[in-house]
Amino acid sequence: MNISAGKPCAANFARALAAPVTLLAMVAAAVVSSPSMAAPQDARLDTATVTPVGAERKGNSAGTIPAWEPLTGVPAGLTGVIAGVHYPDPFAADKPIATITAANIEQYKDRLTAGQIALLKRGDAEKMLVYPTHRSCAYPDSSYKKTAENVGKAKLSADGNALSGAVGGFPFPFPENGWQTMWNHKTNFYGATRFRSTNSGFLVNPDGSFEPSRQIEEIIFPYHMDDKGGLDKYNFMTKVTTEAPARRKGNALLIHDPLDASTSQREGWIYLTALRRMLRGPDVRHDAPDPDSQGLLTIDQRNMFSDSLERYDWKIAGKAEKFVGYNGYKIVNVPPAERAKVVGKTRISPDYMRYELHRVWVIEATLKPGQRHIYPKRVFYMDEDSWYIVAADMYDAQGKLWRTSETQLVNFYDRPSCLPGMRVNYDLLDDKYYVELWSEKYEYDVPELNALTFSPDSLRRGQR
Repeated sequence: MNISAGKPCAANFARALAAPVTLLAMVAAAVVSSPSMAAPQDARLDTATVTPVGAERKGNSAGTIPAWEPLTGVPAGLTGVIAGVHYPDPFAADKPIATITAANIEQYKDRLTAGQIALLKRGDAEKMLVYPTHRSCAYPDSSYKKTAENVGKAKLSADGNALSGAVGGFPFPFPENGWQTMWNHKTNFYGATRFRSTNSGFLVNPDGSFEPSRQIEEIIFPYHMDDKGGLDKYNFMTKVTTEAPARRKGNALLIHDPLDASTSQREGWIYLTALRRMLRGPDVRHDAPDPDSQGLLTIDQRNMFSDSLERYDWKIAGKAEKFVGYNGYKIVNVPPAERAKVVGKTRISPDYMRYELHRVWVIEATLKPGQRHIYPKRVFYMDEDSWYIVAADMYDAQGKLWRTSETQLVNFYDRPSCLPGMRVNYDLLDDKYYVELWSEKYEYDVPELNALTFSPDSLRRGQR
């Protein structure tokens, strides 16, 4: 999977990386405006040309993006794997093929997002290390099978807010509009239908100070369950409980996310330890401030985007080749006790962040007339091999870039499943950033997670 000696040298490869790229005309031409359009009835997942989730199987003509080569199972010779906790880097021998700074940003600007450009321009210490691309993302065969079954059957309501006809997997491997691509992200597979993670999430101030924290995130995915146990109407249920710091211990966020947001509103509850009370209602939707991020995130920024699609018009702007956080094993494997060493004043140490050139879907979200949100415009960059949003830019009411988010995507190859090992969210105006979901431990197929775990009464009882 590494670039062989017969490939271009690093200097030539870097020049190829910097070559301008335009949005793929074939994708732009396919964009339609109706969210309710189903995938074509005669479409098939021809595995000779596309991957089982609908991505282009081949690489690009420049040779800077290879053909899809999924990583399934622990690679031969790789030792030290601790399931859900430690995943040795299968690409540790790779060396950077390009270093992007403010000094050479013009050379690479077509490969960068607006947020990345803004971050690089903040100072001479800012940089992005670009590594050889590995299209290593993979999912279980069961997910591929269900994705194939969805072709021509999965449908959206006229407003794009209700999914029907899908049986698990990705509902729209051949998306025809922005709503369908967003549903692919919203229904992403976490490697199990009952899932728990322990992770860090903390706000970093302009002077580099931060208060270490820990959260427990528990999720069930009825959408992916064969036996839904009466939970057919839900996409997922999630509960995030704060364990540290002590003054916020017990704070919890509970969300029930429906598959039909046209007729069923997303329900949410927040338990605040300081008030010793639970709050319910619209406070946990759309642009309500996320309490753990101290307001740097909105609720719908969790998981890059997680809410109904009702407030925006969604457009596929095209497909592009961008540098995105990928195969970020180095940062994910930093032990919790050592993480403070790589938290910088302006961002996580760039020496620990890995960027690769990947094809991404570019999705533009524009606020509908009569709707409100603190972000009137958002741009999302969605990886073609995982349907996961790997970068996002948020704009203010004056049209200025306000906040930007990025992930370090990782294939947890023993499952396999492609998930963010961490997410980082930057406020470009206040010079603060929020580290979200810096994973410490994943637990799969947790048997005790069920509908009762995610009931409001259970939330209330659990915080006493």
